[in-house]
Amino acid sequence: MMDQNKFPVGMPSTFVYMATKAEKYLRVGADVYRAEDFFHMPRQNWPESLLEVVQRGMKQICELRGWSRLKPFEGLGIDGFYALMSTLHFKCEQQFLINHNDTVYLDEMYMQHQVTEQEIVLYNEVPSPTAEIVATSLGNQSEAENVESKMNSKAIIDAYEKVRSSADDNAHEEYTDDGYWISVNRYGQALQVLAVKDGDINEEISRQLRLVVGEYVSTMGRALSEEKRKVTPEHVFLKWFEGICPQCRLEGQETIMIINESDYYECPDCRLQVCGISSLHMIIIHMRGKGSLKLDSTSTVDLIEHPTGRILCEEDHGGDGNYYFPCRPGEFIDKEAHLRSYLAKIK
Repeated sequence: MMDQNKFPVGMPSTFVYMATKAEKYLRVGADVYRAEDFFHMPRQNWPESLLEVVQRGMKQICELRGWSRLKPFEGLGIDGFYALMSTLHFKCEQQFLINHNDTVYLDEMYMQHQVTEQEIVLYNEVPSPTAEIVATSLGNQSEAENVESKMNSKAIIDAYEKVRSSADDNAHEEYTDDGYWISVNRYGQALQVLAVKDGDINEEISRQLRLVVGEYVSTMGRALSEEKRKVTPEHVFLKWFEGICPQCRLEGQETIMIINESDYYECPDCRLQVCGISSLHMIIIHMRGKGSLKLDSTSTVDLIEHPTGRILCEEDHGGDGNYYFPCRPGEFIDKEAHLRSYLAKIK
């Protein structure tokens, strides 16, 4: 058992709980832990390389790493972090990029336990997209360039649709394609796609498959938008956010918004920013973005529940904003005149 005296004053009780679970995992091993776990985690069909990352993450939790931005998780990557959290029954509610340089990004992750709804903020240091692409392209450039011709796009879309429509927050689908074992995993609102060959994860092929899913989601979103416009009164249609820029829509354009480095949706044309604060609100931020877009945003965009049916609202600068992060929802926007008036104030 872990020595309770090793936990510093101020450490969240939820992290103490995680450390206790991590200590058990390291003590009994993955197989015994899985057999005794209610959700049978970690998954038995995960590749050995992913289980090694989970093991590394458990060690870092026991070293009290991850709960402070001064001592974040290291070397887990994005997929490894989600696998670690899923093993401990935590899902991601919100994610924000809070610091970065040419080689690493520091992500602030707002996590919630799937059963108890305990909440905690964790910090995960990951390679920057540029550094990751440079590193993987050295060994996989020819494979990545030909991925669309080699891999079955229909198979990855079919797997995505199955996990998207599942009621299980930990839905999973897998298949084989061109010598790769493809695993599509749902962790709450996050989607993980892994391409594994000879026991190793091919990060570039995995990224390319996520792009295929992302393009599919965008295409379906545009089609849904067009259908809704035909049957929905304009004053109702305008107030819902569907991944389309609200300001461009007023001018008759259907511009898909892209996640930026602040993890807001940003319009590549007018730079309007929208923040998905909850399952109900989509806040139009009071200032425009700077064009720092994550063009490979399909690894972070909400692919499971594309943000349709969330109501546009103003950003509130008064009151207690502690419950909401990083901003507080204000008045709902339900009329075109209201939307135009609010947009006119955003510089």
